[in-house]
Amino acid sequence: MKKWMTFAIIVSSIFLCSCGKKEAPGTLEFPGTAWEMSIREVMDALNLEEKDIGYTYVDPYGINSKLYMEGYKLFGAKTKFVDFQFMDFENMMEREISEEWMENQDLLDQAQDGINERFLDLTDHHELIEVLVNYPRDTDMEAVLNEMRNKYGEALSEITMYEFNKSSPMNIPQPVEYKESEQVKFWGSDFVGSCIPKKESEAYRQKWKKYQVAPGIVDGENGITWDIFLETAHMHTILFQRESYQLIFLGQNAGIYRTLQRQISGDP
Repeated sequence: MKKWMTFAIIVSSIFLCSCGKKEAPGTLEFPGTAWEMSIREVMDALNLEEKDIGYTYVDPYGINSKLYMEGYKLFGAKTKFVDFQFMDFENMMEREISEEWMENQDLLDQAQDGINERFLDLTDHHELIEVLVNYPRDTDMEAVLNEMRNKYGEALSEITMYEFNKSSPMNIPQPVEYKESEQVKFWGSDFVGSCIPKKESEAYRQKWKKYQVAPGIVDGENGITWDIFLETAHMHTILFQRESYQLIFLGQNAGIYRTLQRQISGDP
């Protein structure tokens, strides 16, 4: 798990997404789910019961939550575990502990032990943003890959990811181009720019940078401009990693987009 956490720090800076309505339903989603879903909705969609869940988690701020399970069959093979990550995009920038959480610290402990109605109520506004799938070491990953091709089509030949450069004094994410290989495959949905109207581009830029670890990525720092970001960052992405027996579904940009779209359009 520590290895995954290290990777997650890098991958969380991969600003990838999808426009929801502009994309065919289910194209780059975890099978049976949708990116907008809460923990409750994912459980209902996958017909999961409390006995199927390894553990749940919510952070002290009530912003991030998790649903973890083992032994789920996916793409024809039994997984070691599946880790669903959720986020409250509307309130994530505030990072303030709500009175509800402060007054009921036991709720955090309960959330680690299993599903309860109170926990589900408090995470109903959290949206699915990331899924990590890990398979046992004896899994036939070629068979898994073939199943993924059947569902998502052929993988991309190359993709641009935004990763942190430790040598940079500003620690600003840099665009890194990757090419398809036997070990790593990737799928990407629409580019972020295809979803944002030009007349609203500046409004999105000002709001979008608040969600980033390094705001300079859309401020032209080190040559990374908002226009470059719009043209190279995908909305949703799936990574297939043969050697690590992992699949990673990423939808953070889609969640940010949907949140900002509601704010900018004035929709509730």
